[in-house]
Formats: sequence, structure tokens, C-alpha cells
Amino acid sequence: MLHIFLKDARRLWWVILATWVPLTALAWLDRWRTDWLISAPEGWLNLLVPLAWACLIAMVVQEEPLADKEHFWITWPYRWPVLLGSKVLFVTAFIHVPALVADAVVVTAHGFPLWGSMPALLGKQAVQAAVVTGPAVALAAVCHRIPHFLVAAILLFGGAAYVAAFSGPVPPWFAPDALRRELPAFVVASAAGVVILMQYSRRCTTSSRVVGGVSVVTAAALFGSLTPSLTARLRVALSPGQGELSLRLPVPRPEVPRALRVGRFQAEFDSLALPVTISPAPGGAEYLIDRPQIEIVGSNGQRLRSVIPAPGLHTGPYDMLAYFVLNQQGQHWLGLRIPRRAMDQFRGSQVAILGRSTVTFVERGETAWMPAGGSVAVPRLGRCRTEEPVDQLPYRDGMLKVVCESVAPISSLTEVRLWNPASGQSWRHHLGDSAAAAYGPREAWLSPLHRLQTYFQLAAGSRATMPGNRWLVPLEELNGARVAITPGWITRSATLTIELQALDLQAFVVAAEK
Repeated sequence: MLHIFLKDARRLWWVILATWVPLTALAWLDRWRTDWLISAPEGWLNLLVPLAWACLIAMVVQEEPLADKEHFWITWPYRWPVLLGSKVLFVTAFIHVPALVADAVVVTAHGFPLWGSMPALLGKQAVQAAVVTGPAVALAAVCHRIPHFLVAAILLFGGAAYVAAFSGPVPPWFAPDALRRELPAFVVASAAGVVILMQYSRRCTTSSRVVGGVSVVTAAALFGSLTPSLTARLRVALSPGQGELSLRLPVPRPEVPRALRVGRFQAEFDSLALPVTISPAPGGAEYLIDRPQIEIVGSNGQRLRSVIPAPGLHTGPYDMLAYFVLNQQGQHWLGLRIPRRAMDQFRGSQVAILGRSTVTFVERGETAWMPAGGSVAVPRLGRCRTEEPVDQLPYRDGMLKVVCESVAPISSLTEVRLWNPASGQSWRHHLGDSAAAAYGPREAWLSPLHRLQTYFQLAAGSRATMPGNRWLVPLEELNGARVAITPGWITRSATLTIELQALDLQAFVVAAEK
């Protein structure tokens, strides 16, 4: 094994050094970055470095090609575990170890202890082996020549990067949807392991190509078919035992919250607001309700089904939308946007609203406080800090940024609260609910640090007290203000059954404000 490894290192030393150059540049940029948003050079390097690794892997695998039968090395006394072990050792020594060193430099530069961060850094290398180096070895093992590999690698990796970049972020008021990416990645990683073993042990090139092709198609089909409602059902199936929940209408009917009021007349659709109560009541537990999938059934058999917005799916003015709104008094509302031409079919008759959704329960950790302009270590989260406003424009008086970073993934359910003890005023945000526009590659998936941030918009003068500007923070409120960081994470999920009978939709239409 060692002599094959040394032979490969002697022949490819210049390629090894070439892959270390962009890796070093990426680590240097990441070491100085203090924002969730990455620069254009760092974004492109996050694409270039994996491609450079893939090229190096293709060259070392093609030193002893597996897809042909006329190569001299086949007659040598190579046992396949020795040959495979030498390639694994090469990839580990010249790709994963340098990547681990670069990650360690970035982590220590940001003040995280190296020894305490090592489990997360090793886990990151395991993920990279599953989704980058492992599939690259499998692809190189079934290709006849390096040019064939390059064409296939660019198409596959470029397609994956495109889909990941344009899949769209999940708003922080919904439960994070990690299954949509994890399940396709698991399929590809598993198939790569099977292909590697088949090629090195049996050299079954045709069968290996079939397995690889089927895995790619399956992963793409999974990514495209895993809608938010389907992944929510999967979360429920994987969650600890939790009884089903249902909705009912409270008596008497409360006042419609401002978030559901219609500011002006809309000719295309009607807005409805139905007060609802969850039964049995979850008690004091904090929870989120996903977008529901509902269907309105009329007395004459008319049916209208809602559309759930998803990445790549753009809703139009003639689609029915359904969503939940929670007011400040803790009352839930089911909001409906129904096209007017569809609403006319249900006027003057009783209807039933049927459907389902998912309730995700959230556990809160210990709250950490810091002054505006300070920093704090948040237990079970990482390090958070605020930055004083520096942006002064005629219609924007600056922003107070709160950014958190950690070696572990940061949940967008983390709550950020700005509070002034003197006035008692407070403003609430969530990490990841606001970010500047980014052009070009914006995925920093090779970074060892996870970052999320939010902004508090500042205002001078009387603009903050004008109607509708409650979200603005007066500049004078920053004096003595404190920022509270409360981490949150998902504990379990439950199915919410929606079955509301004998309703007159016209009674819940929200009148437009004048």
C-alpha cells in the first residue's frame, strides 16, 4: 500500500500543490470574514476548491484505471484492498488533512478552542468525504479517461451547486427543512460507496455505471418531489410519540389582527381571517405551525385546493393561499387568500375546510445578554456580537447588526431581542430573517464556521413613531440598550388535522381599510 501511495505522490506532487493554493486563499478570506454574506472571490473559491479536489482524485485513480481491461497493472500482484487503501490514504493525506488544517486555522482565529471544536471539524470532513471526495472517486473509477471524468464532474457538480443556490432559504418563522438536502445527499453517498467497492473488488464497470446513474436520478427526483408538506410529514414520522391535534373555532370571535387586515381594495381576490384554537391545547410549550394544505368543499361538490409556495414554484393571483398568523395575545388565525372568481362559487352556501398541517415544538435555551456594541458567548449556540450602525443615508439612518457564529449549525429559530431598560421598549427578530442582496455564488459550505445574522433598522426623528413603523428602532433607544440571544431548536412534531364544518366564508371576509 505504501509504495503505491509514494509513487502517486511523486508523480502528482505539482497537482497536490496546485490544489493547496485555492484552499489557502479560501482559508485566508474566511479567517477575516465577520459577516454571514460572503464576498464574490470567496463564493467562487467554494466552487473551485471542490473541482480542484475532484481533478486530483481523477488523476490518482487513473494511475491504475479500472474501466479498461488492457492495462499493465492488472497483471501485477495487486490485491484490491491494498490498491483501494492506497487511494484512500492519498485522498486523506493530501485533501482532507490540509482541509482540516485550514479549518483549524479559521476556527482558532475566531476565538474558538481547537480541542473543543475538533469533533465538529472531523464531522465536517466526514460530510465532505460523503458528498465530494467519495463520489469523485466513484466517478473516476467508472470513467475511461480523465476528459470523460471532467465533463461528467462539471455537469453533476454544477447542477448540484445551481440547485442548492436557487432552492431558496426557509423563513425563520417556519421549521427548518433540512431533509430536502440530506436525503438526496445520503442516496448519492451510499451509491458512491457501493460503486467504489464494486469497481475495486470486481471491476463491474457496466453495473457500477448503472448504480451511479440510478442514484443521481433518484437524488434529483427526491429533491424535486420533497415538498414542504411532505418533509413535514417525515418530521412527524421521525418524531417521538405525539397525539394528533385539531382545530376549532373559538366563541366569541376576537378582533382581526393587523397582520391580516387589507390595506386597500383587491379586485383579484378576497382575504379571509378565521380565528382558530388548537385542541388539545399544547399548554405552555412554544410551537410553530407550518403552512397548511387545505381544501374547501362546497355543498354542491365544488372544491378548491390551496397552493403551498416552494422553491421554484411561483404562486399567481388565481391561486388560493393559506397560512397561520399569531397575534400578540396568543390567538391563532387561519388566513386565506381566495381568488374572487372562485369565491363566487361558494357564496350563499355552507362549506367545509379540510386539510392538515404540522405543529413543530420548540425548546428554548438559556438567554444571554450583551450591550449594543458588545459580544457574548451563548451556551449551546456559539459567539454573538453586535456592530454599531455605520450606514447613514437620507432615508436610512443605519442598522444595528447582530451576528452569531459557531462550529455547529445555528438554528434560525434563535430569537434576538433588543430591549431598552429605561423606556421598556423592545423589538424582536430571529437569526437569518434579514440579509443583504447577494449576486453570484453565495454558499460558504466549505467554511468550518456557521453564521447567521439579523438587522435592527434604525430611524431618527419622528419616523419611528409613525403608524406602520413600529418595526423601526429610534436612534435614542440605543443608549443603554441591551440585546438578548435566546437559542431555540426543534424537539418534536405533531400532525394538525383541519376539519371545520358548516362555514359561511362570507362571514370571515376582511373588509379593506379606507
